Amino acid sequence: MPKMKVDQIKKYIVIGLSLVLVIVGYFRLIHGKTQPEEKINPSLSDSSAPAFEMQIVEPVTWPQEDWHARLAAEPMRPLKRDIFLPAKPLKSVKVKPAAKIPPKPAPKLKLRGTVVGADEPIAIIDDQFIRTNDSIAGYKVIWIGPKMVVLDSGEKKLILELMQND
Repeated sequence: MPKMKVDQIKKYIVIGLSLVLVIVGYFRLIHGKTQPEEKINPSLSDSSAPAFEMQIVEPVTWPQEDWHARLAAEPMRPLKRDIFLPAKPLKSVKVKPAAKIPPKPAPKLKLRGTVVGADEPIAIIDDQFIRTNDSIAGYKVIWIGPKMVVLDSGEKKLILELMQND
């Protein structure tokens, strides 16, 4: 598009957004404010206007527990109770202690060999190549040595040693 048309489109967008901003500002700031009502003097009022009586109505009082009926009768009036509190008090609940779970036996992992001379040591556990910080059977490999590997599950540590083949 030519530069002149792009500039015109930008101007129209700025003008349109400015109008929207002015309209929103008017309705939020000026139009939303209520004017105090003028007092009507019945002696000065037009005699052809129909006469009416003002009645003072007492507000309806509802029991605190019956807030559904109150809400149905007066839907625009906010409730006076905290909606985050339960409507009725909670009954105390007795909690039974959890049965102790027996600890899991350590998995039968077998260390087949280690490679320690490289940049990152590697262990061969159950025919899998494992590096430091890898996981196997719920254990994380912490350290790999020449003939030993240390594993950690968070609850206990497991040390695998390289066995001599007979």
